[in-house]
Amino acid sequence: EMEQQAKDHADKLSEVGAAHAKALSEANEESLRQGQAHEAKLIEVEAAHAQEMGQLAKAYADKLSEVEAARAQSLADSEATEDYRRAEMAGMEAVHSRSLADAVAKEEDYRAKLAELEERLKTTVAHLETAHEQSRTEAEANGDIYCSKI
Repeated sequence: EMEQQAKDHADKLSEVGAAHAKALSEANEESLRQGQAHEAKLIEVEAAHAQEMGQLAKAYADKLSEVEAARAQSLADSEATEDYRRAEMAGMEAVHSRSLADAVAKEEDYRAKLAELEERLKTTVAHLETAHEQSRTEAEANGDIYCSKI
């Protein structure tokens, strides 16, 4: 009877062992399925993350490109403004130089006319002095003649 009990007990242990092995196997399979599902979900999340990072990188590159284009346009505008200012200054300097040259030419012309007038005045004064001297000499001579007749 002990043998029978031992055999029954061994059978029972065998059944429990088999049931336990089956439960472990099923749990392992379930765990494997869950692990695969989890891994698939991780892969899906990583793919979504990679796609989002790609979109962010593209948006950043686009924005950087916009900013760079705006900076380049601003620089070009600034250079164009500076070129315009330089051209305007050069024009003003040319006008100033022309005005200065005109003023110098007029001053030289006035000086030449003044020198000519001074020369004519000197000549006129000399003629007047000569005429006055002649007139005086003639008057004296006429006076002497008049006095001698008296």
